[in-house]
Amino acid sequence: MAADRRTEKSSCARLPKGHGSGVAFQPLDSPTTYTISFSYGRKQLSPNQYFQNILREKNPVDAIQNVPRAIADAIHEGRLLAGMTKEQALIARGYPPAHRTPSLDANEWIYFDTPGFVDRVVFADGKIQSVSRGPAPE
Repeated sequence: MAADRRTEKSSCARLPKGHGSGVAFQPLDSPTTYTISFSYGRKQLSPNQYFQNILREKNPVDAIQNVPRAIADAIHEGRLLAGMTKEQALIARGYPPAHRTPSLDANEWIYFDTPGFVDRVVFADGKIQSVSRGPAPE
């Protein structure tokens, strides 16, 4: 069955429909089509929930204009830093994999960064208290 070629237009991209657990989009000023797939965490999130989390109307980086310079620099570099809020951590590194961090309300998030290793992020009072690298869970 051929994919549905209808599109929804937004101010910055065209979203072809009919990709199941993936979303294809094409910036309006580019001939290139990009596809984002949803592979891990399907037991915790539906594809719609996942894509609503990561595809935004507004650039979340705009929200960091009034933060301390060290935090802004870390966000731009994709690093997590003690003192960041959960929202700032999401902007810096994205959503942690839902199969290891099923709720953003949790005080520990796990990010997979290097094969075999994870970054464990511990929050206290809504801010990062510590980030440590260790072996990935089995």
